[in-house]
Amino acid sequence: MKPPTLQRWTVATLRRHLLARRFAVPKLQRNFVWDPGRAAKLLDSIYRDMPIGSLFVWEMDRKSAHLIRQATNVLPSFDGANKHVWFVIDGQQRLSVIHQAFEAEVRPNDAGREIDFGRLCYVVHPDLDQENVARIVYRKPVDREFVPLKDILAVDWRKRMPSRSKWFLAKIRDCRRRLLSYPVPIITVQSATLDEIGEVFIRVNSQGMRITSADRAIALMGNLDVRAMALELRQKVRDQVFNMGSIDPILMGFNLIAERQTIDGDPPKLEAMARKWSKKIKTHTDEKSKFKKVWHRYQEAFLNAVDYLHQ
Repeated sequence: MKPPTLQRWTVATLRRHLLARRFAVPKLQRNFVWDPGRAAKLLDSIYRDMPIGSLFVWEMDRKSAHLIRQATNVLPSFDGANKHVWFVIDGQQRLSVIHQAFEAEVRPNDAGREIDFGRLCYVVHPDLDQENVARIVYRKPVDREFVPLKDILAVDWRKRMPSRSKWFLAKIRDCRRRLLSYPVPIITVQSATLDEIGEVFIRVNSQGMRITSADRAIALMGNLDVRAMALELRQKVRDQVFNMGSIDPILMGFNLIAERQTIDGDPPKLEAMARKWSKKIKTHTDEKSKFKKVWHRYQEAFLNAVDYLHQ
């Protein structure tokens, strides 16, 4: 793997690349998991020119498009006409919030909670008596008091705010400048293998948002779309009235039932199971179909158990 490169793009530049649909979410990545409060805090940090961390991008040619997760619902889908794919290895949550600050769509997070990004607002009249008062909040917009970011960041922002005082427009212009000119660090890596990227995902994310053993296993099984398979099973469980939040129990159950026990009588760790299957599939192409058959049998058993509990 070649040494990564570091550059800084303004939010305005990121916006152009997002509209060109150059970014893609790899299959090893999780869904959008942030809540509204965390989204507002990120944008408030950008407004205050505080560090928000780097985005880690894996640049590959479009022959690697089979690694793209197609079911993303917060970021725009990748445009196959682009020559290269920019896989977001770290920073998907932050990039998603930045994108939705412009788009203001209503999207569910992984827990099923709908987030109305149109409620991300700029506080025009902050309470200066409070210490560290937030300037970007998540709440219902109020004319001339809590202005939606989608209006502030729009190309025609001035037309959206007719008959406003010079003081008010100066505040809006300053907010717009702060957000659009903020420099986001972008770390780009090229010529890396899927295994190397899986390891990078684990190392980078272990230092930030907590990742589970299931996340690590999925990252190591890059040649299998295990996350999509687990999410499909989770949806079937939810359809049976059980509100399952995490996919961790699904992967742990598979590991417990489908894998042989260790000498001590315990099932192997998820990471060990993931490495084993990934290695087998690289060596023998028919191992992928074997894995899917084992998963299918496990899925039926899992749903039967859920059905039994439901009765």
